[in-house]
Amino acid sequence: MKSKIISIGWVAILLLTTTFACKENESVDLSMNPVLESVSSTSCKETVKAAIVESFVELKAMNNEQLLVKYINAEMNCCPQTILTEVKQNESVLVIRFFEEVPNGCKCNCYYDVTTVLKQMQKKAYKAEIYIRDEKKAELSFDFAPGLDVKHTIK
Repeated sequence: MKSKIISIGWVAILLLTTTFACKENESVDLSMNPVLESVSSTSCKETVKAAIVESFVELKAMNNEQLLVKYINAEMNCCPQTILTEVKQNESVLVIRFFEEVPNGCKCNCYYDVTTVLKQMQKKAYKAEIYIRDEKKAELSFDFAPGLDVKHTIK
């Protein structure tokens, strides 16, 4: 009888723990993370021939929930099939990665302006990490709100 009570007690503890763990996970709403809405880019800027090219990132609130991210003079492959953007969020860190699909044998570089629009932005503080392929190019902090207009130089 005593072992039956102990077994029932362990089952009750296990059920309570599982129930609270599930409820805790249910409160995380991943649908509120920023979502990639659009990506566009210029063609190769053949006129940019300077030894040192100024590159920068512009962040601009378009309305209450859209963020325009513009990477000016992003150095990428000169003959991409497509220039893409990947967006991930881990808590308040927004990771934005620009990359290209490249055909075999194409080994040259060119400068592009890449524009990305994110939607479902929340009015809060963010830390942004900007990458080209797997190389971190910039890290900056900003408060998303209407009127946001930031220019960050890439060094």
